[in-house]
Amino acid sequence: MSSSNQRISPRIAVLGCGPKSVALHVRSAALSNLNRKTVMVVSWDMSEPAANWDGKYGFTDGKCKLGTSPLKDVTFPGTLGADPELDKELVKFSWTSFLRCTGQMDSWVDRSYPPCTHQKWAEYLRWALKESKADHRKGIIEKVEPKDGKVAVYIKGNSKPEIFDGFVFTGPGKCIPLPIVNNRRNDRLLDAKTFWEEKNRIKGKICLIGTGESCAAILESFVDSKPDADISVVTMFGYLPMRDEGYSANSMFTNPTGWEELPVEVRKTIINRADRGVLSPRCHSEVAASQLQLREIYGQVLQAQCMRNGVELKIKAAQAVVVQKFDYVIASIGFDILPSLKQLLSSSRFPNPDSSIIEKIDYTLCLPQFKCNIHVPGLAGIAQGPGFPNLSCLSLAASRIFAAYESS
Repeated sequence: MSSSNQRISPRIAVLGCGPKSVALHVRSAALSNLNRKTVMVVSWDMSEPAANWDGKYGFTDGKCKLGTSPLKDVTFPGTLGADPELDKELVKFSWTSFLRCTGQMDSWVDRSYPPCTHQKWAEYLRWALKESKADHRKGIIEKVEPKDGKVAVYIKGNSKPEIFDGFVFTGPGKCIPLPIVNNRRNDRLLDAKTFWEEKNRIKGKICLIGTGESCAAILESFVDSKPDADISVVTMFGYLPMRDEGYSANSMFTNPTGWEELPVEVRKTIINRADRGVLSPRCHSEVAASQLQLREIYGQVLQAQCMRNGVELKIKAAQAVVVQKFDYVIASIGFDILPSLKQLLSSSRFPNPDSSIIEKIDYTLCLPQFKCNIHVPGLAGIAQGPGFPNLSCLSLAASRIFAAYESS
């Protein structure tokens, strides 16, 4: 594409350089390679691309297995047959193309398609990013400000903002915190990010709080590194619920046609059964076959009190409030995007409760209260489809975001 065409193309800024960001770069490159109108994508990350996946920066040790098939890559599900020419171009950036180009395809096939580790996923994302000739920059986005229908993006160290046609927020957000007595923490109370930095020194009586994907990754890590660990899991279910991975649920995550016709409460039920607060069948099998001393505690943690040699939890159970002490506690109750988002944008623009905006996110995955394009795929599950916040339909998410600029 000529430089003159590039200058008139819409430009979007992206916070983060993980799977959703790479999917945007790849779609931009595929359209450009076909000499079609595209959207220019510029992404920023404070460390390096795919940093949350390789095991160097917390969130994982890199050895954990991906929760979905790597075939659900940054080009999946493509155009679902609507644009064969574009699909053919997108395939050049796929997981299988990565394996072929790096000499790993034969091994993956001959080993019967083993699960992809987080570290290998990071390797793939960096390969796709490089192949797309992405405009990725190292830096910290400090503030995002709507301005005359466009978006002003303030980068740390720069005196003036850069102006873009839209902004995309990606990444996990912040770990959901536990209520802590006197707000005093110690090194025995960890979360789903810091656990990976401290896991080698964890011993004794261990407590996990929560039953979602973070909990699953931590349990699988214990199976590999501390197979006889003494672990209690505090759960509101009283047991470890299993994720629905049947064809019907999977297809809804891939292609959410008809999703908006379902009542909101039904959508929430589907997400809770197939995505949030559940463990994969693979994780269940690994834990069942292990020697972990695992027990479930029904209840809700009301608060944690950090002590000299452990953490005391106050747990609301069925009939009473009980207190239990553990050597280490890991709050694996997930991540919340909204605090980070509100920090970047004016928090006054977010009504209370937050659900009033989350349920109104539009087709292009934009927040409804701004007169400019602020895309938040991580919050679009209830409004637009359960696959948008995760890895289930990365290419479709990129397509929806690009749709906001088709008339530009």
